[in-house]
Amino acid sequence: MVEFEVRLSSYGGELVYKTSGEKTTINSNEAKRSFERLRLDLPRHRNRLCLSLAAPAYLAKLDLSEHIIGDRATRALVEALLFGTVRCPEIWLY
Repeated sequence: MVEFEVRLSSYGGELVYKTSGEKTTINSNEAKRSFERLRLDLPRHRNRLCLSLAAPAYLAKLDLSEHIIGDRATRALVEALLFGTVRCPEIWLY
């Protein structure tokens, strides 16, 4: 499972992710559920980061290269990032 959270520091905050669970590989269904949950959680994350509606949130890199991410999961990820106005310059899905 992929989990997203806000990490706050004295310099501000950032959106971060981590993969969890007993399995070493995340399948497409798990990823899709995680990205759908991200879409629902992004307003709360943006609030914790004190971002206005127009200000983008930043996720430095999303590396899911060793996982099985299919079309539906990729679509859910893109929809979540667009919905939450999240900029992520590096997304690894191969």
